[in-house]
Amino acid sequence: MSCASTPHHITSIFIPYTQGPPEMQGSIGAGLAVEPSARACTGEEGEIPTTTARRTLEILGWSGDPPIAVWDPLPPGAGYSVSASTSLAAGLALAQARSIPLYRVFRAAHVAEVLESTGLGDVLAISCGVGIVLRRRHGPPGMGEADCIPLPPGIGILSFNVGSRHTRELIKEASAYRDTAWRRLARILDEPSLEVFIEESQAFTLDIGAQKVFPRWRELHNTPGLIGYYFKKRVAVVLVEEDRLGDAASRLEALGVRARILQPARGPLCIGACT
Repeated sequence: MSCASTPHHITSIFIPYTQGPPEMQGSIGAGLAVEPSARACTGEEGEIPTTTARRTLEILGWSGDPPIAVWDPLPPGAGYSVSASTSLAAGLALAQARSIPLYRVFRAAHVAEVLESTGLGDVLAISCGVGIVLRRRHGPPGMGEADCIPLPPGIGILSFNVGSRHTRELIKEASAYRDTAWRRLARILDEPSLEVFIEESQAFTLDIGAQKVFPRWRELHNTPGLIGYYFKKRVAVVLVEEDRLGDAASRLEALGVRARILQPARGPLCIGACT
């Protein structure tokens, strides 16, 4: 049996590049790497929960042997990069079993995401996978470029969903927000810090009206220990002081949403003895 796990990535700002072959497409942007992780193991019968993960395995030459099971505690189609996380976990587990070079897994997962229209930059972000992830050059790992900024201690992360939305729709709309995205992203790249990331990500949310999917969004400002928030697709990310997580979660649930407690990702991926 070989196993692998990968964190998730929740974009706050992204600028797509959709010209050329799949391996040349991608996005630049900023986001957070979070856990819990997706996990995959060979030698176990089970589901492969996303079409992107299955396509990644097929690109790597898999046709059902060895059996592979993939698990993900977060919902697909909601903004948590489940397609990228499950694709990488499955591909990395297969790579360990078959001695496949890791660069081929990264390339296959990125290409599968582009072909399935489930993402453009999440594979690159997860390959960095700690704290705030800045995607500076688009493309798969090895061609694209990403930097990670670890979060300072004492940061708690909550999220909640208000429905789901396909990434394909988000990519189509992104051209309308390109100038705004560039302006917000440029400051984060020039001044990479938690404070600037939160300020510009939240401002971008308001610029494009993403918060309107949650009619009570103004009440988020009363969240105990609030550091900041942003919306992506139909997921809200709320950063709070870690010692106020319980109070903050209760406050969000009082607003009629199911609060999910996430953790800052501790590393980009794990192959082998993963917990």
